[in-house]
Amino acid sequence: MARTRNQSEALAWRVWQLVGDGRVAEGLDILDDAGTWWDMATRADGPMNTMKALLAEAFTLVPIEFTLVGSIVEDCRVALMVESFAKLPDGGKYNNVYTFITTLQPEKDVIVGVREHVDTAHAYQTLVPAVLAAAQNATGGSAMGELLGESR
Repeated sequence: MARTRNQSEALAWRVWQLVGDGRVAEGLDILDDAGTWWDMATRADGPMNTMKALLAEAFTLVPIEFTLVGSIVEDCRVALMVESFAKLPDGGKYNNVYTFITTLQPEKDVIVGVREHVDTAHAYQTLVPAVLAAAQNATGGSAMGELLGESR
């Protein structure tokens, strides 16, 4: 059964809406573990389940709010224009803009692909250090830090 434009946009946006409401696990559950996530830093598809683990850590340590700016919907693909805002533990601010090009699974209400376009320099200068510091303070280690090859 085909989704309407509004249904497709709502499914793609639901991830970020739930995460922004502090319901991180529920939001990330919409991302299919078998799917892929393309990011600008690596310019390659990676396993969705790996990205979900990193996002769960980041959003739990540094809660982020998201605002939907607009969308373009074409069949099972939705391009979301999103803005984020977070107060960092050190008092700084994280404010970034994204375009998430999502691929929806036609038969189920899940997202099987995300292509993330974001200001990576801003993220690496503000959000990543904040998450790494918060992880170090909370647990002594970080999945993100391991991925980046950093030890703190």
